[in-house]
Amino acid sequence: MSSAGGSTTVGNFLDAVSVTSVACSSAPTSGTVSFLPNPTLNLTTANNSQSVCLNTAITDIVYISENATDVTITGLPAGILGNFDTTNGNFTISGTATETGTFTYTVSAINDCSTVALNGTLIIEQNVTSTFAPITICNGDALTLPSTSIEGNAGTWLPAIDNTVTTTYTFTPDAGLCALQGSLTVTVTQPTTATFDPIASICVGETAPSLPTNSLQGFTGTWNPTTIDNTASATYTFIPDGGQCASNGTLNFVVTPTIVSTFAPITVCNGENISFPATSIEGFTGTWSPSTINTTQSGTYLFTPTAGQCAAIGNWNITVIPPFDVVAYGECQGASFVLTANPVNGSFDPSNVSYEWENSNGIVIGTSRTIIATSTGNYTVTVTSNGCSSTSLPFTVDTISCEIQKGISADGDGLNDNFELTGLDVKNLQIFNRYGMKVYSKSNYTNQWIGQSDNGDELPDGTYYYVIERNNGEVKTGWIYINRKN
Repeated sequence: MSSAGGSTTVGNFLDAVSVTSVACSSAPTSGTVSFLPNPTLNLTTANNSQSVCLNTAITDIVYISENATDVTITGLPAGILGNFDTTNGNFTISGTATETGTFTYTVSAINDCSTVALNGTLIIEQNVTSTFAPITICNGDALTLPSTSIEGNAGTWLPAIDNTVTTTYTFTPDAGLCALQGSLTVTVTQPTTATFDPIASICVGETAPSLPTNSLQGFTGTWNPTTIDNTASATYTFIPDGGQCASNGTLNFVVTPTIVSTFAPITVCNGENISFPATSIEGFTGTWSPSTINTTQSGTYLFTPTAGQCAAIGNWNITVIPPFDVVAYGECQGASFVLTANPVNGSFDPSNVSYEWENSNGIVIGTSRTIIATSTGNYTVTVTSNGCSSTSLPFTVDTISCEIQKGISADGDGLNDNFELTGLDVKNLQIFNRYGMKVYSKSNYTNQWIGQSDNGDELPDGTYYYVIERNNGEVKTGWIYINRKN
């Protein structure tokens, strides 16, 4: 076949075509021959290489094609499609990828003559949840939320920061990042109060202990005041160091005032056996100086408390009642034989004591200074002054008769043999005969005259006269008859 025109340009031409057959021939015929150009394919959007997040629409990629009967594409991820608009020759790639990976796609422009192909790349990245390291702070501590997630994504936070209460914050990544929202819980811990074991109290002036360097929770910090005052009780405030989530603590320290040791003064009898009190009125123990008690004289004893009792030195006053003695004395007063308790050497005031008389049988027979003897026998008197007592020696009453007898028999029969003046407390007795001659005298007379002279001779029976001088100054006179004959 040959073209009569001889031209090879593209187009439609009508010309005479002769067909020659070697086997036979025929008459000439005519027809139309069309010559098609090659297709073209060009990128118009300059974005055939994109990186987007999963489930995010890509930016449309547009190609323009000429002389193509069709444009096809291969290698796209799921969710991305290509569309050929035959009216204008545009081929558009668009959509939202639903799978991740790196995809190299090929766009082919096709006609009956040839195929033209161009390549592009789509990177579909997985959306990653934003994560953060947990944060724990103490109430009131400074709080700054991280500017990027652990994955390196930047974003913004809601709600506004609150450093006083535990809060969960929501992180929204910046646009264009393949990141999902995340959250971060900031735990706000309430401060723990610093506490301390109590410190044993001290007495005023004793060595003060040191304040503890750590609380029971292990918190470190400083004290205000910084040291313990050993003169007064006080409350000390502990201020924890920063970063420990601890609040101030307090420690009460007691300084006990020193109390003077006291003792009730006592009055004791001379020579009485007493002991030191084991404790003071306040209950303090201690030692005494002098270490022994002398109850023969009044004195003051020094008490030194045992250490650790917050006690000061005290005194104990002991008053010793001076010794006193009493003597029982008996005499006739009128017709009665009267017993009297007398102080020895003025050792007590007779008007300021109490009395107790006992007879020979130990029976109390009187409680006054003087009593009347109602029978013979031994009598004692006990005098009590300020709780102390003294008892006399026994006083023997031989007779309670206070009438002066009129005669003696002096015959040795034991009946009326003596001139009995025992109860009269005679200072001196004188006996005279009827001629006025003194025949007998005796000082401190009781009952010694049995009718004898001063030289011991027996006087004859008869009437004699007496002069009795008593110790109380009284003088008695009278007569007495000696009669030895029955």
